[in-house]
Amino acid sequence: MMSSNLKLLRGLVKELRHRTRTGTAIDSPLIHFVFNQFRKFQVTSELVCRQAKEAQSTGEAYFVYLESSRKHAELLKHYHGRGERSVEDTAKLVGFKLPHDSD
Repeated sequence: MMSSNLKLLRGLVKELRHRTRTGTAIDSPLIHFVFNQFRKFQVTSELVCRQAKEAQSTGEAYFVYLESSRKHAELLKHYHGRGERSVEDTAKLVGFKLPHDSD
């Protein structure tokens, strides 16, 4: 359980780092908030509650959202249309060759 929480925290910090302009997010208030939430919902021997799993699933949902939105932005940047494409350019984009190009 502890290693999955640590993986989740590292993944969240990595994705939040992608969101910053400088690439270092350690001084970000958002990072401090995430660390505080992980400390707040930390399970100890004295405290075993349902909220720990709720916090973990919420964290996983945020991680998936951040990672997916980053990948979506990368795909948009790569495949975004820059006006009208020729038939040859479109064929190359999807990996096909035109009949007269096969020689």
